[in-house]
Amino acid sequence: MVNGLDLFKEKFQSFEDCYTVIGGTACSVLMENATLDFRATQDIDMILLVDSRRCPKVS
Repeated sequence: MVNGLDLFKEKFQSFEDCYTVIGGTACSVLMENATLDFRATQDIDMILLVDSRRCPKVS
């Protein structure tokens, strides 16, 4: 498991449809679900899906 992934999921639980995890982190999650070993990764790569109607304005 990637360090910080559980905290990230907790903090962004109301935005689950606004990002997709990719790369080593995604592979780590898939391999863990399949109970297979996988090298740890140090970061969380993701694609953000931003909809201005859902995000409050930042001033």
